[in-house]
Amino acid sequence: TVGDAREALYWISENAKWDGLRVSPTNRGWDHAGCLWPANSCLIQEAYGKGRQIHSVPIRYEALINSAHTDATRLATLAHELGHLYCGHAGTHDKDLWPDRSGTPEEMRELEAESVAKVVFQRRYPGVELPDHLSQFFKGEIPSLDGLDLERVLTAAGRILETADGYRPRRSKIRRPDLHGMTKRE
Repeated sequence: TVGDAREALYWISENAKWDGLRVSPTNRGWDHAGCLWPANSCLIQEAYGKGRQIHSVPIRYEALINSAHTDATRLATLAHELGHLYCGHAGTHDKDLWPDRSGTPEEMRELEAESVAKVVFQRRYPGVELPDHLSQFFKGEIPSLDGLDLERVLTAAGRILETADGYRPRRSKIRRPDLHGMTKRE
């Protein structure tokens, strides 16, 4: 069962604001689940921060999620769209958070995003099947995995899972080794 899908959907959307994503509902027909693209504006949105304070954060990416679908389907769609974002398919505003992989071929983009959604659902809701439109790559013949960035897929799924149960502080920059093998925070 996916009884907490509405709450998980809320928290994942709220936490994704810190990565520059604005999630908006749409009702574009039953066959349209969602989409994501880089934002073309200098708009800001409000996001919860430390101590439940409200902060203004820039909108760098836009996502539409079909409001006519069930909570579970919208959650799977959001995981898929965030898979695109965190795998770098929409580019990046900060290469330390995720790389710009906007040149990835379309079929591989879809396979990676659907893989992210599959990992999220199998980890959070074992045994629950993804909606048909999100599981197309996992039926029948195993797709070619040449070019699939498994590290990106698992990192994206991990980020989504860690934000599903409440406010998560904005992640710090990636720790990088300096020339002497010591790590420093950027």
